[in-house]
Amino acid sequence: MHVVFVCSNDTHVRMFLPVAQVLGSRSVAGTMLSLDVFYGQGATAAARDAGLEVLEPRARNAAREGQFYRRWPVVVWRDVLRARAPMEQLLKDAAPDVLVLGNDTGLIEKLALHLGRGMGVRGAVLVQDGRIVASRPRARGPRQRVLHLMKRAVSPVLTLAGLPYLASSEYGQAGVDVICATGPRSAKLLSQQSRGAARVIVTGQPRYDGLASLRANRPSGPGLRVVVFTTPFEAAGLGVERQRRQMEMVRDLADSFTRHGIGVYVKPHPREDAVDYEAPLGRDAVLSGSPSQALSAGDVAIVGISTVLEEAAILGCPVVVPGRILHDRGVAAALPPRDTYPRFASIEEAMELILGLRDVNARQELAARQLARTREDLEIGSTPASARVAEAILGLDA
Repeated sequence: MHVVFVCSNDTHVRMFLPVAQVLGSRSVAGTMLSLDVFYGQGATAAARDAGLEVLEPRARNAAREGQFYRRWPVVVWRDVLRARAPMEQLLKDAAPDVLVLGNDTGLIEKLALHLGRGMGVRGAVLVQDGRIVASRPRARGPRQRVLHLMKRAVSPVLTLAGLPYLASSEYGQAGVDVICATGPRSAKLLSQQSRGAARVIVTGQPRYDGLASLRANRPSGPGLRVVVFTTPFEAAGLGVERQRRQMEMVRDLADSFTRHGIGVYVKPHPREDAVDYEAPLGRDAVLSGSPSQALSAGDVAIVGISTVLEEAAILGCPVVVPGRILHDRGVAAALPPRDTYPRFASIEEAMELILGLRDVNARQELAARQLARTREDLEIGSTPASARVAEAILGLDA
């Protein structure tokens, strides 16, 4: 049995690595298919650093980090069609029995799934990597709204034309057999979105398997360090204006915190260009690596819409959330609950919240409440999530 893991970014590599290790102990071969030539988000380097075999399809123009979707749909569709032949040849050579994806909404990922189905792969598995919410953030700005309406109108036509991988879709709707959900709430939503076409099981998140052991090593030295995690508003089609406001917020937070002797760092989202934050903050303040590494270096995190909330809870790092200062009515419904995750609507409110967390007991109390809330959404059991996902993959061979 040969399993090909379709990796859109370095996060997917970290998610699939423990699954591949479990499968390897069962003498099942696993290979990482990196989509860096389209997305440029570090999948190849992460896989090679882990000593894994990497497949890479050819592309006419390698992508700059996060640039693939920052164009009009027609241009993206053209590049996906150009990618069809090399992707088909790559999959023929690899001859996978099972495809495993962390994202089935991206057009390149859907192309791989479509081609694999055409070649007769035994099955496909989607492993949830990201927060699934009932109320999806709305696009902001005339350009984003026009693009959204255009994709909704054209998608049925593309499907009828035999090009379903170019059509817009929600998670769980691209034709996988099994969906591995991180928790019961997301499992319910994914079951609804897949309309019963896929079997949905709760497995937890494989890339969290090793986090609990890091919790005891949280920093306890003097001073206070704050890590700001950003959201790719522009790259996700949620508005250039929101992206601008985020940059402004990060800069103002850094100025205010520094005046109070608080260390400030920013961890850009993989779909953003880290250079954008280096100019106003300085290169040393911009963190690379995994979210867990950034969280392990901080005492408090500022997070909005992200699975970093889950990692922070497991690692015992308390989180405060930008409210109206950044997340207006169009995206506020996707934020974590206000009663557990304090929100700030201004730089002054952010300062008040952070200064109140200078006391280590206050930080530990907030972190404990957030872990309890996270356990309602995230399966954290005695059986590692990687083992549960591996069983789902092996079940397709029965």
